[in-house]
Formats: sequence, C-alpha cells, structure tokens
Amino acid sequence: MKYQRKYSPQRVVLDTTYVLPLLGVKVKGLKPEILTKLSEKYELHYPSAMIPELIGVVLKQCRKKKLKTIPAEALEGLNTLLYGGTINITSPIDTDLKQAYKLYKLGLKDIFDNILYSTATRLNAYIITADKNLKTFLKQKKLKHQTMITNPENLLLT
Repeated sequence: MKYQRKYSPQRVVLDTTYVLPLLGVKVKGLKPEILTKLSEKYELHYPSAMIPELIGVVLKQCRKKKLKTIPAEALEGLNTLLYGGTINITSPIDTDLKQAYKLYKLGLKDIFDNILYSTATRLNAYIITADKNLKTFLKQKKLKHQTMITNPENLLLT
C-alpha cells in the first residue's frame, strides 16, 4: 500500500507556532486571522505527534503567567484543533518515523522539526514554519526545502 500523496500546492502542514493562537497564545508578529485565511484556500494539517509540543508550550505559558488554572480559551482551542475539522490532525506512519530518524542522524535533533518535515514530505505539502534554522539545515544537507514557507502571507498572494 502506498501512502505518499501527489504534491499538492493546496496542502499545508503547520508548525506549532501557527496553531498556538487557536489556544489563545499570542505569537509576536503573527496575525491571529492567518489560520482562517489559510483555511479558506488550503487543506491544513497538523501532525498528531506534535501535540505534546503544543501542550508543553501552553503549560509553560500558564506557569510563566502564574495562572492557577488553564484558561478556558486554551482548552476550547485544543478541542477545536482536535475535533473542529478545520485542521486535519495527521497521524504518523512508518515512513514518517524512518524519515525522522534519518534527519536525526544527519544532525537535526529537534524531534518535532523531524516530524513536521517527515509529515509534510509524505503529504507532498508546503510547510509553514517560523523556524528559519530548519530551512537552513535542510539546504545545507541538500534536502527538499523549497516548500518551506516562513511567511504564510506569501501563500495567500498566490
């Protein structure tokens, strides 16, 4: 059974930075309406294996702000992400794990970046990330990096 999909300029895999506003976490330089605009034009994906990273960021923000409880907006946002249907939660498959391990052996030690890239590669999708170091690493290793978008506004112009 073949799982790889034909490249689609209409498919996007989101890095955690772009999902955080759904949970009420403000990201400097990121317009809150960007997800809505992207969802009108693209099929959005978020790797399920990256959910621990997302939860970790939310918990860290709560601790940093010395909150007694997790804000309702964050909890509702998580439910919207997981069950709302606007963003497809994409489960990993064996080829994702193989690709992630290859990246790890090449020196990319951030497991979430490995998962992001592996999922997008399998889906033949754009990657939307604020991580310019990831793109630099991929370029240096002569890996596919042309579909990495660090400014999603550019995708909305096409």
